[in-house]
Amino acid sequence: MILSDDHISVVEASGELDSCAYEGKALLKKIQSLIRFEWGRIVLNFQDVHHIHSDFLMQLAVLKKVVETQAGELKLANLNTYTRDLLRLSGLGQNFEMYDSVAEAILSFDTSVAHSSATH
Repeated sequence: MILSDDHISVVEASGELDSCAYEGKALLKKIQSLIRFEWGRIVLNFQDVHHIHSDFLMQLAVLKKVVETQAGELKLANLNTYTRDLLRLSGLGQNFEMYDSVAEAILSFDTSVAHSSATH
């Protein structure tokens, strides 16, 4: 996990993501931990993910809503074609901002929000 000066967390995902399997559970716990500590500007890097289950996407959508209730954002980066298609076909694609790279996702955050909240 990478934490930037603008309170943006980049979380690396890898392998096969299933909410019941180790990798999926660990990733969901990382996100929950970030939410708990109010690091609500999160980018999930899917570069090393080769398969994702729909149940994991449903859990991710729930966590995204929790992040948004705390004025945060959850963005996805480096999704392969399969994952993008799964999101689109499941109807969840419209709920997520998806970027071709982590850098693009980070740049999409409004950095003035982090600076103003950091000074208070």
